[in-house]
Amino acid sequence: DYTNYSGHTAQWKNWGTWSSQYTYVDVQKVVIGEGITKVGNSAFFTCYNLSEVTFPSTLLTISSGAFSWCGLTGVTLPANLQEIESEAFYRNQSLQSLAFTNMGEMIIGAGAFDMTALTDIYAPWSEISYVPTLPTGVFGTIDSENPPVLHVKPGTGNFYTGKNVWKDLIIMEDNYNEDDLIQMMVDLALLDHDGNPVSGGGPKAPAAVLPSGECEYSVSFVDENGNPAEDGFDLYGLGF
Repeated sequence: DYTNYSGHTAQWKNWGTWSSQYTYVDVQKVVIGEGITKVGNSAFFTCYNLSEVTFPSTLLTISSGAFSWCGLTGVTLPANLQEIESEAFYRNQSLQSLAFTNMGEMIIGAGAFDMTALTDIYAPWSEISYVPTLPTGVFGTIDSENPPVLHVKPGTGNFYTGKNVWKDLIIMEDNYNEDDLIQMMVDLALLDHDGNPVSGGGPKAPAAVLPSGECEYSVSFVDENGNPAEDGFDLYGLGF
């Protein structure tokens, strides 16, 4: 149960006294299993080489400092997540992309993504009626001349305009065509039909850039040359 692995109790941490040197197993990738509902306080704090994490659909809470001072480059949040506590992803200085697969009435704490390198934030492609209220500084100090881009479903930009913090981002209503989707799947290093990374190939961008919902179009996986992948899975719900 990840709720027990907070502070210095995590089994992948080797702690001395607070004043002495502490070390970690070289954790580079974490897959949190289905059934887990909470990641505890500081569970992966200062796992500097942790660059990839996969969350289960059952996850409800990411606690304070859970992934602070890690090396994550992209994060896709699960659909049932209800709360991201303060500084949950603080000082992930390589974190460039963040994707919400659902927002619901999610609570996001102060400084949750402070001191990151976010350039692209992907809003849900499902129908939305609620946009979370964000505390000032949730994304750190936003560079007014080069703010992150918030990618939203066409026709939903008005949900974010004028709202605290969201309004400081560049709001872009994305339209994808077939060529764009094929290239995205190549860039994503292939996803399975549930939108999860295929074993052995980590995504370079979050799965949530792809729309979800009823299947209106499907396309086979492709390799780096644009040819159909051998396994020939279909990725559904691309929203065409």
